[in-house]
Amino acid sequence: MDLRNRFYYSEQEGLLIDFARGEVFKNVGKNGRKINYWRKAGFNNGEGYIKFKYHNKRKLLHRFIYEKFYRIKLNKKQQIDHQNHIKDDNRIVNLKLTDHQGNMQNMTKRRNTSSKYIGVCWNKKDKIFMSGITNPSTNKREYLGSFDNEKEAAMAYINKAEQLNKIYNANFNIPYLKSLLQD
Repeated sequence: MDLRNRFYYSEQEGLLIDFARGEVFKNVGKNGRKINYWRKAGFNNGEGYIKFKYHNKRKLLHRFIYEKFYRIKLNKKQQIDHQNHIKDDNRIVNLKLTDHQGNMQNMTKRRNTSSKYIGVCWNKKDKIFMSGITNPSTNKREYLGSFDNEKEAAMAYINKAEQLNKIYNANFNIPYLKSLLQD
């Protein structure tokens, strides 16, 4: 990214955006020496995302930065995905345009689940690990099998995800899934 595309500045809006660092600064007036005073805009909304006030409306910072960088207006169905899963990392290189399905496929493992791997759950009744995946073409859950070992169930999920990636150009974030198996 060259220096011309790194910043967005609008005196009229009182905004300065640093796309490389993923930060927005607002002009809050002049101090005693009549020099413009800028303040970093935004606050954590409690879910990990950064929001800030713009024209008396609260906006998600990652959507705002993406719109300003690419000079587009996103509709409600378009979503912006944080590729490294860090919700407050709003650098333009970390943001990717997607839809709801693509955003769900790039999720990390949820907390308080019965398995430490994505796509794997523990069946209390039968005392086995089960594996399943959502097929992007049919949007239906596919059962991949029952396993005695949690890692075998996770490998079944990864193998099916790789197969679906090749067929449907899906984004199951295979490197992240494989990194979980390394632990």
